[in-house]
Amino acid sequence: MSMLRVLTFLLAVFFAGTSPAQAPAANDAAMVVHLLDYLGADYSAAVKDGKVVSADEFKEMLEFSGQVVARIGALPANPERDKLAVEARQLVKLVAGKGEAAKVAQAASQLRWALVAAYKIQVAPKSTPALADAPALYSANCVSCHGKDARGDGPAAKGLVPAPTNFHDAERMASRSTYALYNSISLGVQGTAMTSFSQLPEKDRWALAFYVANAGVSPQNVSRGEALWKLGKSSTSFDSQIPDLAALVSKSA
Repeated sequence: MSMLRVLTFLLAVFFAGTSPAQAPAANDAAMVVHLLDYLGADYSAAVKDGKVVSADEFKEMLEFSGQVVARIGALPANPERDKLAVEARQLVKLVAGKGEAAKVAQAASQLRWALVAAYKIQVAPKSTPALADAPALYSANCVSCHGKDARGDGPAAKGLVPAPTNFHDAERMASRSTYALYNSISLGVQGTAMTSFSQLPEKDRWALAFYVANAGVSPQNVSRGEALWKLGKSSTSFDSQIPDLAALVSKSA
């Protein structure tokens, strides 16, 4: 079974008998979640063992964490906003103090989920993405920078700092959820050449997110994942790990 067929099957399973999310994300709240995703994924490239290993990356992490505080303070009134602001300031201190990457990732993830719950941010597709359209969408919108094989080596990638994402980088992709990739496609990434593709229909952005999320997955792992899926659906433990579509698209390795 091909990767696209596997993903189409999984999405069909989750959409069967369900209704789409009713509360769309406010763009400002979604941007905070986007920043938190990047903090959790990229901080380890900036700090190791309490020491800065990349000054540029660390500067970006400081900037992103500061933006999280400012943007949360500017969100619409909400009973949870003050608590979110406290957690955001704690995250800033953790980053500024060159805390452990695992602790930063945990704090960013905790704040992200609290924000999603407080502001009812939509983190899953409203309808099944047309995954069969994804290869053509990728060729039309992404190849120039990310390359034919999604390794970040397209003809327009030369000289770009930072370089476009290599979706075959297993370590980095392990910390990126499909929802995080969807946010990058929808909102762009500040300080990089990655621009917003908000002009594309939402279903196309989701199709692209699923496509690049799995670009570096080997056929062997596809087969292994299919087998685990079939095995998991026969046990109650699977439903506790991935109970719905939101959990699926928000899950990283």
